[in-house]
Amino acid sequence: MAQVCCSPLLSPEQQHFAFSLMAVVEPASYGEALIDPRLQAAMREEIQALYDNQTWVITDLLGGMKAIGCKWVFRVKYHPDGSVERFKVRLVANGYNQVYGIDYCDTFSPVAKLTSVKMLLAIASIQNWHLHHMDVNNAYLNDDLDEVVYMELPPRLKEKTELRGKVCRLKKFLYGLKHASRMWYAKLTKTLLAHGFKQSNDDCSIFLSTVENSLVVIIVYVEDIVIGSICLKAVEAVKRMLKFVFKMKDLGDLKYFLGLEINKVNGGIHVSQRKYCIELLREAGFEECKPAKTPSGVKQVLSAQDGEPFHDISKFKHLLGQLQYLNTTRPDITYAVQQLYQYQDSPTTVHFKALQRVFRYLKNAPGQGLFYPSNSSIQITDYSDLDWATCPNSRRSITEKQETRHCI
Repeated sequence: MAQVCCSPLLSPEQQHFAFSLMAVVEPASYGEALIDPRLQAAMREEIQALYDNQTWVITDLLGGMKAIGCKWVFRVKYHPDGSVERFKVRLVANGYNQVYGIDYCDTFSPVAKLTSVKMLLAIASIQNWHLHHMDVNNAYLNDDLDEVVYMELPPRLKEKTELRGKVCRLKKFLYGLKHASRMWYAKLTKTLLAHGFKQSNDDCSIFLSTVENSLVVIIVYVEDIVIGSICLKAVEAVKRMLKFVFKMKDLGDLKYFLGLEINKVNGGIHVSQRKYCIELLREAGFEECKPAKTPSGVKQVLSAQDGEPFHDISKFKHLLGQLQYLNTTRPDITYAVQQLYQYQDSPTTVHFKALQRVFRYLKNAPGQGLFYPSNSSIQITDYSDLDWATCPNSRRSITEKQETRHCI
């Protein structure tokens, strides 16, 4: 069963990895990226990859058609030792401009559930599995696009005089198109099934197979792939197969996945969102605030009638929404956040003060997270708590339920 704990004693290598995540700040705009020569080189590499894949043809826009926009998105990929593996740059189409029935039809594409990821980490800790991380290069550029979709020229190409007034007619899928992830998922699924894998009935993004007489589990989240098995030879065999079919990067041991910092320590696996938490505190202006020992007051009972109406509802919703993803590794703030969500449409000054209290609590221990002990057992644990008729608005009971699944 997962336990809430502060950051355990990490090895020097693990400490270096944790601090190196904070050394590089991902640019938030194209203008910020232009001042970094490494990102400029990554953009040139991405454009060249798009040309090599024959992703589009540059042409004139036909009458009556509209071209969707595009933008650059920047990410940083790390080696297992914490050093920067590469600056990953994507050209993303503004798919929100597409018209249903003309530019696309079905869009749903499964991605791994965070509960599935946490389940895999629990099993890996108990059974001492190897967990490896792979990243697909240009994941969405593997299938032809049947629909007619025009896109504006990327910012770097717009600067060329001879291309003014031109647009890109997409021949292959590109990040951002509403149905691109669906087509990539279908292609990857077809490949894995052809190589003997079976999909889990509970989570379509989990694939299982027997390789080298050992169970191998694959979890897919768009272009990020995690491979787990007790047999290292089986993991390496699956990686060779994937590299043969797709152009992929081998990121080695799983260290950083979906914003989760994963560290193997003595006695188990520690998972935290330290980088995300610190960035959240910085963005919200609580980087230098006074820490609090609890996420809410001991006798705090929120009510819709408390305080004066808060003047900036969008700010309240924005800060509260950012805390939601942090619940992944911080169940200690789940109840406080859930209570605040009841008043997100009409918050008061009292509610905003309670929200500030949560941020002050996070400042106290940003590296706190979940610990999966290796001496635990694979079981299903469920508990619930009930505070009888204490809701001041409805006089109903307040319940809190937690369910932990440690089995496939």
